[in-house]
Amino acid sequence: RLERFELKELGRLRNILVYLPSTYDSLNPSKKFPVVYIHDGQNALDPNTSAFGKEWGVDETIETMIAKKQSEGFIVVAIPCHCRQRNSEYNYFEEGDLYAKSIVKDLKPYIDQNYHTISERRGTFTIGSSMGALISFSMVWEYPHVFKGGAGLSLPAFAYDYFIFEVAGKFSVLDDTFFYLDHGGRGQDATYDESVKEFITYLKYLGLTGRQLVYHKFPYAGHNEVDWSHRVHLPLAYFE
Repeated sequence: RLERFELKELGRLRNILVYLPSTYDSLNPSKKFPVVYIHDGQNALDPNTSAFGKEWGVDETIETMIAKKQSEGFIVVAIPCHCRQRNSEYNYFEEGDLYAKSIVKDLKPYIDQNYHTISERRGTFTIGSSMGALISFSMVWEYPHVFKGGAGLSLPAFAYDYFIFEVAGKFSVLDDTFFYLDHGGRGQDATYDESVKEFITYLKYLGLTGRQLVYHKFPYAGHNEVDWSHRVHLPLAYFE
């Protein structure tokens, strides 16, 4: 736990959780690990910190992948949201640009200096759900030389007047930059279908092809941590 870590660019403090995989000490001491920066991090690792008493179970998912020899592990940096400023911090055109800059300029250097990370772009990823999905996309697009890829679960492409379309058109990404996005088919997620399809069409118009864009729809999934926990292994597999 990084208590009261200063996100200087944003001008706020945050208690950040860092998960180290079981392979962190058991492998070669010189072994370095890819890093996943997760938004709404209070819901990612521990039901006791989750706002809803349910978690993504990202740590358990990674340990299962390790046991199945599907991964050698990830370092997870779970950044809790600001309860009152969440939508502003996750909206690029409000405070999202400062939030993203704080992660790149303040948090990432600290993590790279204090943990066995693959600090280069090839080992740096981000993931979020709902509004967290939008800031994940925004960060990958604004900083393609920092992040190799990202993921957005239950991505609401229509949110705040479709601002994510403007983000996509504002920046140019590298040819091997990739992004995973999905949504469910029940409850709140059932309203996402049309805008997500429009967003995908726009991304393809901008030139994204092949492995750069991965999309899934889960007809029986809703907008909650339990359903996200059932599929978080999919973007993690792409991060390998």
